[in-house]
Amino acid sequence: MPLIYFNNLLSIEQPDFDLAGLYRVIAISNDNSQVALAPINIKTKSESNQEEKDKTKFRGISTIRKIEMSVLQTLEDQGYLHEVELIQDPILSRHSGYLKKTEKEIYEYRLKLMKPLFSYKNLAKSIFSESGIGKYVAQAKNKFGCSRTLIYRLFGLLCVYGFVDSSLSPMLYKCGAPGIRRPCDDKRKKSGRKTNGERLGLIDENPQRGITEQDQKRMLELYKKIAKPGMSDRQLYNQIITTLFVKQYTQTRDGLIPVIPPKGTFPNYSQFLNTINYGIKKVDSLLLFTTEGHHNRNFRGLKGKAWQNVAGPGHIYAIDSTIADVFLRSSVNRAWVAGRPIVYIMVDVWSTAIVGFYVCWTGPSWAMAKVALFTTCANRQLLSSLWGFDDQLWLDPIPTLPFEWLCDRGEYLSIAASQTALKTMFSLAYNPSRRPDLKGLVEVLHRIAKDSQYAFVPGAIDARRKELELRGKGKNEAMLTLPEYVKYLTIIFNNYNMTSDRSYRLDADMLADSVDPTPSGLWAWGHKNYLGYR
Repeated sequence: MPLIYFNNLLSIEQPDFDLAGLYRVIAISNDNSQVALAPINIKTKSESNQEEKDKTKFRGISTIRKIEMSVLQTLEDQGYLHEVELIQDPILSRHSGYLKKTEKEIYEYRLKLMKPLFSYKNLAKSIFSESGIGKYVAQAKNKFGCSRTLIYRLFGLLCVYGFVDSSLSPMLYKCGAPGIRRPCDDKRKKSGRKTNGERLGLIDENPQRGITEQDQKRMLELYKKIAKPGMSDRQLYNQIITTLFVKQYTQTRDGLIPVIPPKGTFPNYSQFLNTINYGIKKVDSLLLFTTEGHHNRNFRGLKGKAWQNVAGPGHIYAIDSTIADVFLRSSVNRAWVAGRPIVYIMVDVWSTAIVGFYVCWTGPSWAMAKVALFTTCANRQLLSSLWGFDDQLWLDPIPTLPFEWLCDRGEYLSIAASQTALKTMFSLAYNPSRRPDLKGLVEVLHRIAKDSQYAFVPGAIDARRKELELRGKGKNEAMLTLPEYVKYLTIIFNNYNMTSDRSYRLDADMLADSVDPTPSGLWAWGHKNYLGYR
């Protein structure tokens, strides 16, 4: 018979015959006189409600039907025996490489238990013996220390899903995974493990009730309304319980005092946390407990890169100033501690190269910012003679004035700055207030410079460790003068321009031209290919 072969699915449709049903062929006798069929139960609509109510689990195969080959031949001739086409769910045929660690351990253990039965010769011999697979079950129990129930259950899985490795894959997704809501209703009791008292048969005077869909909806709505920065989960829980579940109040001289209902008649703290954690997304929860500005500066998702909307090098420079975390001594008399200088840094946004910097004693002002801009495009021999050492902060070609200057709304938002921009033909672009993240590149370079000098430069401090500055430790260790510190920064910034990895910026054209993946390499390539502004 062409339909009778190992692992095939057959359907017997004769209604008045006791063999009617769905079967899997699991073995054929040596003389082809008998066929071992495993019955497979099918879920029907009439049984679905009962199954949901009783929560019945798959119990495996109870009996193997050994049918004469001649009987099956007669059924086929009469048109009652048909082959069944099986459409496999992808999750039932997952490769072992897609299993998680826990699933893979269970899967490999099951394979080890059932490995002999994957051999058709061993399977057919066991099925048509007097003891059936009982002999193999006893051997596996003694060898691996497992229960007989486990072996029969795994054998049932093979009969239902087929004699292939993937049939033994654990279906942990059916075990009530986290994130699946299980609200209580008229048909469903409270989910979760039993309490120790319930296991011992003790009677709880105030049993904890479950969470209904209405409870979840009301708590989530109120939580979103009252949650604000500074409030703890415990405070929110107390306020929600008082608002939603308290029905009685006591009138006193001090006002109304809520009467808390009996324990167990309202959601407990664990149920509240579970509802909130699974009912509100992490991003939405973050927005509830912070201000919009703080979220935009520190938690918002990155929408792109700063250089993506810039045409090339020289189009936009970003400038920022900070107080250096280092104490310097006077160039006139080294016995004098002069204090901490102001450092201006200018960065080309497209290539991320440092195009200029300036160190001064005067606080942030437009007068000093203008000098910092001058050092960007000034003659290098002039700067070397002024500072007293060879200026090594070279880029090829030498930077000029930018098309646009990106700056804060500080000393740059002034009439003098606007007049300078008009005279020198560049545009001023201002960031919104309290949004340093919009020019984060230059902010990060300040941090890089401070972190680099902290362990090596005498007198350097960490501003995030205020106690060092309060004790005066940095002042006592100060050794460098202003020109010496400028020379040190020249080395740091030159090293950044020449060695920082920018390989992620290279596109097909850059790779074809063998561009050096550094800020200076991008700067030179952009001007070479007429993308730069001068």
